[in-house]
Amino acid sequence: MNLLSSFCVQNLVAVLIVLMQGKALPLISTYSFLLTAASTITAPRSFGGNETDYEALLAFKAKIQDPHSNTLSSWNDSLDFCNWPGITCGRRHGRVRIINLVDQKLAPYVGNISFLREIRLANNIIHGEIPPEVGRLLRLRVLMLTNNSIEGKIPANLSGCSSLAELYIDRNKLGGEIPMELGFLSKLTILSFRQNNLQGKIPHSIGNLTSLESLSLRRNVLEGTIPDSLGRLKRLTSLLLGENKLSGFIPPSLYNLSLITTFYLGGNGFRGSLPSNLGLHLTGKIPDIFGKLHHLSRLHFGSNNLGTGGDDEMAFHASLTNCSMLKVVSINNNRLEGSLPITVGNLSTYMAYFGLSGNHIVGRIPSGIGNLVNLTFLYMDRNQFTGEIPASFGNLRKLEQFSLFSNRLSGKIPSSLGNLSLLSVLYLDDNKLKDTIPASLGGCKNLVSLGLSRKNLNGSIPEQLFGTSSVLFSLNLSHNQFTGSLPSTIGSLKGLSELDVSWNMLSGEIPTSLGGCTSLEVLHMEDNFFQGSIPSSFSSLRGIQFLDLSCNNLSGQLPNFLVTIPFISLNLSYNNFEGEVPRKGVFTNESAVSVVGNDKLCGGILELHLPECPNKEPKKTKMSHLQYLLAITIPCALVGVITVSSFLFCWFKKKKKEHSSNTQ
Repeated sequence: MNLLSSFCVQNLVAVLIVLMQGKALPLISTYSFLLTAASTITAPRSFGGNETDYEALLAFKAKIQDPHSNTLSSWNDSLDFCNWPGITCGRRHGRVRIINLVDQKLAPYVGNISFLREIRLANNIIHGEIPPEVGRLLRLRVLMLTNNSIEGKIPANLSGCSSLAELYIDRNKLGGEIPMELGFLSKLTILSFRQNNLQGKIPHSIGNLTSLESLSLRRNVLEGTIPDSLGRLKRLTSLLLGENKLSGFIPPSLYNLSLITTFYLGGNGFRGSLPSNLGLHLTGKIPDIFGKLHHLSRLHFGSNNLGTGGDDEMAFHASLTNCSMLKVVSINNNRLEGSLPITVGNLSTYMAYFGLSGNHIVGRIPSGIGNLVNLTFLYMDRNQFTGEIPASFGNLRKLEQFSLFSNRLSGKIPSSLGNLSLLSVLYLDDNKLKDTIPASLGGCKNLVSLGLSRKNLNGSIPEQLFGTSSVLFSLNLSHNQFTGSLPSTIGSLKGLSELDVSWNMLSGEIPTSLGGCTSLEVLHMEDNFFQGSIPSSFSSLRGIQFLDLSCNNLSGQLPNFLVTIPFISLNLSYNNFEGEVPRKGVFTNESAVSVVGNDKLCGGILELHLPECPNKEPKKTKMSHLQYLLAITIPCALVGVITVSSFLFCWFKKKKKEHSSNTQ
């Protein structure tokens, strides 16, 4: 039996099974059990959502309810199914997006659903193979199937899950080789296949996963040598290859992975020796003795294990105020805690680089940092800063790169940031900022990359953001609450390569000027309220590789020029497109294109499962009663006239002949 195919709750959008760590949800292994249940449910009345979802949930309840649990007792006609306990629906289509049944002894079964973001089914009784259909889940970010009974090979087309960041298939019965195609999962940060029956060699392509932070292949039957390409995984913190049949020498490149904290290669057949300096990483607390080095100009402690969990671990900054020549302070990627002292505003005015990224720093950002007027690079991302972004940051007129993403900042984006005319990189993603984008950001004429995603921003997108002198390369405004139309001035961004405005509330037609962004390679506009047709100007986007227009209100026929563009992924699903789907270009590859949810489309390749198009024979024109009457009367009248005329002609000719005879 396939893991994710067969209980086809058709059009069930983006179901997300959420499990608490260590809480098991046992899975029924025979899907026909549920299919039988689904077939016995009669069509209910509509509750404001999709009837198919409603029926599926009733079938779900009918076969998996625990007699000792009251969780599903309110799953009945008295409530709209979107209000049932454990059910969350999408705001746009009223479709089920989340089933959250934590701590219940239920047996959920999920079909091959294209909008899935996460699949967490650890500690169940899943049998069978991983179906190749999983490779179609372009939005999938987490696949966790740990501690089940999954057999067969790892599907090579898992590489189609281009958004996959975490892949766990530990403690199963997988066999065969690790597909080299997994090396295409460029966003993967965690890859764990430990405790299976995997064979063959470790693919060299794993070295292409430069975002990888954890690699676990222990307790398999892998053989051969460790690929030297693993030395390219500079972000790797955990490498577990023990208890296999690996042999040969350990590649020297592995010893240059400076972020490694867990390194396990035991239970193999390696030979040779280990370097004497293996395992050198700094730990503990940064002392305040550096303040005595009055001529100190650079202090680098990045990418170590500094930090003891104390509240005063950032206090050493106070001593650095004595270093009048200090230009660089880098403590990125450690484990430092505590809050920044307000004295950081008294550091040397020569400071050009201040890096605090990837720690556990808390509290408010001292406004005094605005005094460091020569700062060029300021990195404070991936911490736990709270409060507002100080308006004083607008004084940092020499700032070129500024990163605050993944914190807990709130309030508005200061309009003073528009003073930073030299700024090329600004990342404020993944915070709790709210209100509108200040139009003053249009003053940042040198912005190359701007990230404002995953916040609570609203209102319209200011036209000033797309100034004619902008050199913007990447713009991410996704997962906010922007309304109104996408400004037509966006067409002035000739160098724009990546644009993401997905998951907002934008409406109106897609501006034709967007076709002027001829450098576009990635365009995400899904989950909005765009309407109208795909602009013909998109035919100018010859280099675009990823285009997602799904979940909008777009209509019309699919433009012919789409078949001439070499897409890697084209998602047109859940719109109102109509007409025949081409059988050329990207439309010949079912794993690269999605058109589901467009009920008026037809044709295309068989794998798209669309109905056949009506015959294109010329339509026979229907004649009216008058036309029928004229068609009969006119010929008859002509025959009558000809007949009478012939008779009269013959009669007169005969009379004339008789008269001539009589006169003789």
